[in-house]
Amino acid sequence: MIKPVRSGADLHMHSFYSDGSLPPRKVMEACAAQGLEIASLTDHDTVEGLREAEEAAGDLGIEFVPGCEISVDWHGQDLHLLGYFLDAQAAALTGYLRAMEGMRRERVGKVVERLRGLGVEVTMESVLSHAKAAASVGRPHVAQALVANGFVSSYHEAFARYLGDRAPAFVPKETASLPEVLAVVRGAGGCAVLAHPGIYDLTEVVPEMERLGLAGLEVHHPSHSPEQIRSLLDLAEQKDWVATGGSDFHGIDGNDTPVGSHRVSREVVEELKRRTPR
Repeated sequence: MIKPVRSGADLHMHSFYSDGSLPPRKVMEACAAQGLEIASLTDHDTVEGLREAEEAAGDLGIEFVPGCEISVDWHGQDLHLLGYFLDAQAAALTGYLRAMEGMRRERVGKVVERLRGLGVEVTMESVLSHAKAAASVGRPHVAQALVANGFVSSYHEAFARYLGDRAPAFVPKETASLPEVLAVVRGAGGCAVLAHPGIYDLTEVVPEMERLGLAGLEVHHPSHSPEQIRSLLDLAEQKDWVATGGSDFHGIDGNDTPVGSHRVSREVVEELKRRTPR
């Protein structure tokens, strides 16, 4: 039997262990269907889905990169770092993520309280029912509860009316600093990449990331325009950062970017691997 030729890597995807809609095995099956050679599951602030994803990837002939998307506070700006080649059992990582899980649940509880103060009678139980297996419950699960209970007509309306950063039920995250999170990633044997940098103000953070040893920039992302991609490619070259990419797949609704739509070469993955501390 002739095996199908696979090519490229998608290094940014989510399962229902954070704010995606599919179990890890289904995410890997989608990767196989799209002909990916390499895949990384990068759930928000949790590594709970990595074992299932890695087993599924092995069954499907896909090389797996264990990952996680971790929130960072940079002087009030919420940044996301993608950690790759992580040891999911490392004490530095598991301890940090347990603390984050508690803070996430506390934050969602405050969001629910604000919504109820606005006359939106959603319950914490309803929110958690939409979190399924998620260790990292968050605003997307609140949005799903709002849709399911008829308070809004769509996920996007939930963020626009209630949950977005300037909306009335918004509650800021409590997260660690950039040096702390980079130390956690290194402590788990991984390297760090700045996720979707085109949405941030990078003016002051770039020198700090360079000093602290960032490995790469997620240049190829569905939120980036062609002009941003060119600019970020230039920045990555100037700073000797690896230019990575991924679909940021969630599977939430019809507007989601498909698995494999933003992929990078094996050479990019090999360069990231060379920059890990192990």
